[in-house]
Amino acid sequence: MTGTWEQHYAEAKAYYEQNGHLEVSCHSSLYVWLSEQRYARRGKRGTLTGEQIALLDNLGMRWESRMDVTWQWYYAHARTYYEVHGSLNIPVSYVTEDGCSLGRWLVRQRKAYRELLCYPSREKKHQMLLRREEIDLLEAIGMQWDVTGLGKHTSVPEMLIYHYVHVYFPDARKLSRGDFLGMEIDIYIPSIKTGIEYDGVAWHKSKSSLEEEKNAKCLEHGIQLFRIREQGLDPVRNCAYQLFVKPGNLQDLGQAIETVLLKLTGKRCCCNIEKAYEKIVSEKRAYSSYAWDQVYETLLIMYETEGAVNIREGMYDASGRNLYYWLAKQRKDYQQGHMSERHIKKAAADWHYTESTKRYMGKVL
Repeated sequence: MTGTWEQHYAEAKAYYEQNGHLEVSCHSSLYVWLSEQRYARRGKRGTLTGEQIALLDNLGMRWESRMDVTWQWYYAHARTYYEVHGSLNIPVSYVTEDGCSLGRWLVRQRKAYRELLCYPSREKKHQMLLRREEIDLLEAIGMQWDVTGLGKHTSVPEMLIYHYVHVYFPDARKLSRGDFLGMEIDIYIPSIKTGIEYDGVAWHKSKSSLEEEKNAKCLEHGIQLFRIREQGLDPVRNCAYQLFVKPGNLQDLGQAIETVLLKLTGKRCCCNIEKAYEKIVSEKRAYSSYAWDQVYETLLIMYETEGAVNIREGMYDASGRNLYYWLAKQRKDYQQGHMSERHIKKAAADWHYTESTKRYMGKVL
């Protein structure tokens, strides 16, 4: 052992004998030295002999950092939540009974994971925020790194494209406006700096100039952008590749996906588009039903507490859903006969609706 190491060890031993632990102030030189020993044992900076490790163990050395302890505390809450509910899809505002802001912590983990994918050259910096073993622990309890695909604004064609692209490129995800580009991309593959957009007639008619602006911005950032566009839309400039499909034609879409994957991988793939479609539509319906139930429970609590459902414009639930617009859509669906029997029966049972109060159903739901 070097003299310097021995001197610091003697200081640590004296502190331990006086206090019974090594939880020293983060502003002290001893804290810095203890942190260096943790790094050395992990093989990140310097080395430790077996004898040195044993000496520190005798002082009750905690080899994990305070950041590690904090991470494990949050993770324990996440694991408990998963064991009870079967998923980690919770609102950002969710706080456990003992004050753990679990929703915000999960958002931070997803952000750190996205940073690792988007900026692999800065991986060492971000590994301090999320290490490989932590990623594995979170995935073991069902962590979904990209939750953007669960929302109502993701179309079935986009989900089908993602379904197949993700097989070949596991890092594929949706790029939001909050990411480095400042624009949304339906599917972004960081490892090959490639974006894929699905342009439907209903949403993209008369938007060619905006799409060309996005194409140009992708070029500036070295991103090649592929576009699968529905027939009826005009061709656009500055994208790496574009092809056209018939609206609502699964076979056309399947062939387009195969063409894009061939260009990206150099390999031919065969898309069983009908089977994938059934799976994705089923999942989307399940999520829509889950979201409906969440909002409905919020309104039911309001009804039971206040005796009425008084929703004003600008009111949101804990997950950020606009209650005013949600309620307006339910009224419209009910009045036009589009509301499902399950939802009608649920409302009727909870609010005790009868034939004589059907008119009220149209006002509330």
